[in-house]
Amino acid sequence: MVAWTRRIWAEYTTALDNNLDNCHLPKNSLFIRCNATNRLLENFKPTKDSSLKNGFYSEMNFRDLNIEDIEVEETEGGVFLRPGRRIKEKYGSQSHSKGSTLYFQQEDDIEMGTFRAKEKLKVSPTLPNHVFTTKKSYAQLGSAYAVGDLNGDGFDDLAVGSAGVYPSGAVYLLYGSDEGISIDHNDIEQVADVTIRMPVDDHSPSSLFGAALATFDLDLDGQMELVVGAPSYKAVDLLYQGRIFIFSVNTSSASNVSIRATIDCLEQFCNLGYSLHADNTSAGPGLVMGAPFAGAGGAQRGAIAFLASNALYEGQENMNYVAQISQRKAMTSTENTVLYTVLGDMDYGWRGYSLETVSIGNVSNFLFGEPGFRDCARSDCAYSPGDNQTVGQVVHGVMDDGEFSPTSTISLSVQFQQLGTRLAMGQPLSSRPNVLAASGPSSDVAGRIFFADFTLEQAGAVYFVTDFANKTAFVCGDRSFGHFGELVTFSDLTNDGLDELIVGAPLWTEHLISGVQEGRVYVYGGGRYPENFDISGDCKGFSIISPCPEKRAYKVLKFGESLARFGAQAISLKSRNKTTLFVTAAHSSTSGRLAGAVGVFDFPH
Repeated sequence: MVAWTRRIWAEYTTALDNNLDNCHLPKNSLFIRCNATNRLLENFKPTKDSSLKNGFYSEMNFRDLNIEDIEVEETEGGVFLRPGRRIKEKYGSQSHSKGSTLYFQQEDDIEMGTFRAKEKLKVSPTLPNHVFTTKKSYAQLGSAYAVGDLNGDGFDDLAVGSAGVYPSGAVYLLYGSDEGISIDHNDIEQVADVTIRMPVDDHSPSSLFGAALATFDLDLDGQMELVVGAPSYKAVDLLYQGRIFIFSVNTSSASNVSIRATIDCLEQFCNLGYSLHADNTSAGPGLVMGAPFAGAGGAQRGAIAFLASNALYEGQENMNYVAQISQRKAMTSTENTVLYTVLGDMDYGWRGYSLETVSIGNVSNFLFGEPGFRDCARSDCAYSPGDNQTVGQVVHGVMDDGEFSPTSTISLSVQFQQLGTRLAMGQPLSSRPNVLAASGPSSDVAGRIFFADFTLEQAGAVYFVTDFANKTAFVCGDRSFGHFGELVTFSDLTNDGLDELIVGAPLWTEHLISGVQEGRVYVYGGGRYPENFDISGDCKGFSIISPCPEKRAYKVLKFGESLARFGAQAISLKSRNKTTLFVTAAHSSTSGRLAGAVGVFDFPH
């Protein structure tokens, strides 16, 4: 704060000594910039490294420097560290780098040098083929994704959430074709075919419209509807009840979209619409909606609501539903239909934080995560110092006649692991038709550098689970607080019939002084894994640090921007000749400050 204050006073002094013509005066005075000459202003135009931000903070590449490049002066008052000649030269060259054109290197040109200068990894990180950005600061571009044929032309379309767009959030629709998504502009608003904004009322500001998305066949007519969550609806009233919208996309209509239904929660702090999942199979439960922070008779126990598809909904619009998130007797209403809900039973358990379904035969299997679940030391589960806190669990059950019956739970009883933060079902193994991937991104991991053992705090881990009970393989992160497993999904990127596992670590940091919270995404190819196999283990001859999640990765994806938090969300879209993976860089400042960005990666068939 002292440094900021000194800098701002210096800028205002420059303005008084000269004039305001050479000043950049944004609404926030923290980012004022004044210079004595126009030439200096030109030197500080935004560069492709958006970590320069307002010119006060600069993230430089120190990979090939060492302690000898620091000048150390010992005095009676302490030790003073000053940058040496090489550091000054690097700063000078970076401050006058090229302009703001988005440029992406080829995979073979990227040099990691993570621990040794000029050393290439066997799998070089790949930068995006393209990037979608927005100039709207704090837009949260890429807050959620959904894929489905929304306009009825036979090709999958892409919906991209931007929950922070002023005033309530927005969703961008990009129509697909035989060649996939058309990419002819960086700005998402320029390339989007339709922009859906939240219907305005007195309660809509700051609703985070677009924080969760799904595609759902509401009336069984074969045409997908778009489901949009606004979990902070009525935030201006300090109620945070949440609302879910179901839209039909009509390309022949002037408005492009119409509201088929809205789903509300009437409880305070319900946050309905935080998570969404749609199962459009005949045996599936339909639309599943999570409210993990709902009270449900306690404190943040969480709840899950269900809406089944029905042909009777065809042609109907502006239908209203209510998710009853309470242990009181269900309300009756002549205007709203009350939905079936499953309520949490443990305070701060966060039931419904993640949702997943899979149909096996005619049986609809439903799974949900409770990352806040704790192992209780007392039989009544009252608080005790002996509790294992936030171990997390995954609950598996079946849907029978529209009601949920739990059959098993999955928990590793590792304190603070938060197992169940993310869930994904896929077919990565040739020997198993259905495999569950469950993550615990806050899990501590046993690590090693050379011969020294240490603990990587909150490095994160992802587990393969078969038959909803047996752990068959796992992979761990290699950076403390990297949160490996904040993103987990399956997709057949290589078109070989086996799903690839896609894992994101959005807080991954390359060095203590470089690549801070840049983020990484790891793509693991399908195949055979032995029982209890550590995919990220056995790093001998590959890396001096263990674990090494990149060793067996088919691809490692990067964004190339410090503080971008790349790997927060992802989804794939398949077209005739390729599968395209869209990955969120949640805090990217490429175009707008902390606006977010979407990295686009092509996997040709």
